Amino acid sequence: MITWVCGGKMPNVMMCFFRPVSLLVLGLLCSFSVALADTVHLKSGKVLRGEVVQEDGETVTVRVPQGTVKIQRSQIERIERESAQAYRLGMAREQLARGRHLLVIEELEKACRSDPNEPELNALLARAYGEFGQRLQKARRFEQAASCFRRLRELQPDSPLAANGLQTLAEEGRRLGELLDRARRTAAAGDYATALREFEAALQYSPDAGDQAYGEMAIYLAKHAQQLLRGERYGEAARQLERAFALDPALAGRLENLYAAAALNDILRRLGSGKAEDVQADVARVVSFAPAHPAVLYVAGRLEEIRKDLRAAAGYYARALDTTALRPNAERVAALREQLEKSLGVTGEALRFRLDPLDETVYAEAQTGDFAVLERPFFAIHHYNGRLAQEVASNLDAHLQRIQALTGIEVNWAKARVQVYLHRTQEEYAEATKQAAWTGGISRFLYVPGEGARNLEFHSWQTSPRLLKSVLPHELMHLVMASHMKRHEDLPRALHEGFAVLMEPDFRHAFYLDFLKRRGAGQAYLPLAELLGMKDYPRDPEFFYAEGFALVAYLVETAGLQATMDLIRRPPGPGELVSRLLKMTRAANMDRLEEMWLTWLETARPGLKALR
Repeated sequence: MITWVCGGKMPNVMMCFFRPVSLLVLGLLCSFSVALADTVHLKSGKVLRGEVVQEDGETVTVRVPQGTVKIQRSQIERIERESAQAYRLGMAREQLARGRHLLVIEELEKACRSDPNEPELNALLARAYGEFGQRLQKARRFEQAASCFRRLRELQPDSPLAANGLQTLAEEGRRLGELLDRARRTAAAGDYATALREFEAALQYSPDAGDQAYGEMAIYLAKHAQQLLRGERYGEAARQLERAFALDPALAGRLENLYAAAALNDILRRLGSGKAEDVQADVARVVSFAPAHPAVLYVAGRLEEIRKDLRAAAGYYARALDTTALRPNAERVAALREQLEKSLGVTGEALRFRLDPLDETVYAEAQTGDFAVLERPFFAIHHYNGRLAQEVASNLDAHLQRIQALTGIEVNWAKARVQVYLHRTQEEYAEATKQAAWTGGISRFLYVPGEGARNLEFHSWQTSPRLLKSVLPHELMHLVMASHMKRHEDLPRALHEGFAVLMEPDFRHAFYLDFLKRRGAGQAYLPLAELLGMKDYPRDPEFFYAEGFALVAYLVETAGLQATMDLIRRPPGPGELVSRLLKMTRAANMDRLEEMWLTWLETARPGLKALR
């Protein structure tokens, strides 16, 4: 999450200064709660709906949800004026035809609270709930569908659609409960492999199973991974843990050593068989997951030695030992490796070593101590826990190195270090930042027009379950972008967040793609034009983050990493974003781009090759 201000003092509240965007560019109304009651017919045949707020002899100014549009009177054929109520009903019918049921329901519920006895409003609201309930039922989203039918029954007590729908959904819900209960009984008996197959059967029956059981499934996946580790089935164990992290990202920090034990022993076994090229992508994935873990860095260094890249090998070994490697040659690299092997306890020709698979140490949960500041070349870490501060520092250094390599952007914060604040509790974090509870961290900076960002800050708290694995790379990417871009508003907020999620590990990408597919089965995606026009975080931020990431991931796969990063390196000027996106994707227009993106999303998988 980001917050920024343009000049002046930096407040504790979020400020946003995206310029108004023309409706003729975005082509979509985001909301219709305001009294936009005029229809402007242009001589070109186009129609603009809004509120005429100013007229003179030469121009007409029309307010639309994204700002205002000034039109030459000579371009206007006629203006039709209608009541606010007629406008609201017309917009509701338009949005229903486009499948925007949630938007219609939200707006009409507001209108009905103001005028509860208006029959047309109530009838249209009932229609929206009925259609949305049927859509959700078809997508097998039983709980949400039942909620829609219950509201429909309140609006129309004699509705056969509501009665029949609720009866069918009750039966479907009972069947889903039976499938989940069977899986839980199997897991309680210790047969995790069978239990997980039974959970998958429940998920096939209804996506609601994920809402009810993803947390349990993640735990059972981890326990199954422990069983596989004991049988030295390292690759299978690593894959089970990756699935667990995608279902419950909070587990990733707790089970870092368990994952390292699985993934690294699998990689080392394959390296010992002379399959260096086969494991390169796997090593990159593990490094992105645990960029400061000494054992991970050791294996990455061994791979680079096999590939004859002594400079890269020395860099990994030195990072693991928290030292530097100047002018590395074969002798110096060997000395660094031997020093690291000794500290890790690496033994045997096969290079196998033991990491305790049951170690679930959580650095962030160590005891709180006295306040202190740990200074690194680019960061000043304000903390109450020395061990955590060291871990955060190592991760920040590693993440920054990776971000700079992927973006091609070099930052130099030596003269003005990024101030990193690790508050003791979530309550202290919320009080200091005035942010909502759902935020895991926040980046802040003072924005100087034409010069870029100053006074860079990052806030989180020491017991945040996603601190090391997700929050650090996410917020660091925001700060790198802010440092480089002279005009932060040249990219919409959705792309800022999409790029930040892109820097998180693969399991977070898997989480968001799965989230989108489950939600998209019963609800319309935010249209791309609307997504790119959003100025603030919506009430459902996960959907916003997921769509932003999915759009950036699509651009990476379609146009390539370098072309996508060019959006940051050479930001589009005012009004240029749409043309840049269309050129990158070879789409004829935004509607076609959205079709292409949604088609890609149906089969999208985490693990973008361009990030390796």
